[in-house]
Amino acid sequence: MKFGIININTLFVVLIILICSSILSYISIFKGLIYGDLILIAKFFLALIILINLFIIAFIIFRFRLIIITNRDIFILHPFRFLIIKTKVDRIKKLNWSSYVDSKAIYYRQFTFKTESNQSIILCDKEFENLDYIVQSLSQNTLANKKNYQLNFERAKSNKTTQFYNLVFTIFLICSLVFVTIKMENWNNNNLFSIGLFLMFTIIMFYFNLKKYLTYKKTLRLRSV
Repeated sequence: MKFGIININTLFVVLIILICSSILSYISIFKGLIYGDLILIAKFFLALIILINLFIIAFIIFRFRLIIITNRDIFILHPFRFLIIKTKVDRIKKLNWSSYVDSKAIYYRQFTFKTESNQSIILCDKEFENLDYIVQSLSQNTLANKKNYQLNFERAKSNKTTQFYNLVFTIFLICSLVFVTIKMENWNNNNLFSIGLFLMFTIIMFYFNLKKYLTYKKTLRLRSV
C-alpha cells in the first residue's frame, strides 16, 4: 500500500497564509476592529484579508485530497467534500507525463491518467512530495518513463537554485527556533507545545528540501557523465 505525501513547501505556504489571515480576520470581525474608527483604506485592507481567508478555506476544502494505492485499486479521497474516487489499477488508461511552470517560475511535473469511468486525474509534484513513488505503481510504459527522465532533468536544471534557497530558509527557521528556545524565560505548556510542533515541522521541511536538492544535484551529475 502506498500513500501520497503532501508537498511540504506547498503545505507550509498554505498554513502560514491560513493562520495569519484567520487571526487577522478574527480580530477584525469579533474584536470589532473593522467596525471601528479606522480610515477607509485600513478597512479595505482588513476586508481583503477576510476575503483571502475565505478563499484559502475554500481552496483547502475543494483541492485537498489524499491518495492511497493498493495492489489492485487507487483511492482518491477528498475528505472535506466527503468524496471518494476509486478505480482499478489495471484499468487506468491514457497515462501521460507533462510539465508546467508556475507564476514563481518553478518547474513542476504532472502525471495524467483516466479512470475506468473516463474521469481525468492529474497528479502533480507541487501537490505530492513522492510523485515518482506513487506513479511506479501505475505506469510500466517505457515511453512514458523515458519522457519522465527528460522532465526530471529539466526540473533539476530549472529548480536547483530555488531549491537551494528553500534549504537555506529552512535552516534559518530552525536556527531561529533554537535561538527563541534558548532565550525564552517564561515557559508554559502552550509555549512548549507550539515551539515543539513548529520545530518538528521545520525539521521535516529541512529533510524533504535537502532530499530534493540532493536529488537535483544527482540528476544533473548523471546527465553530464
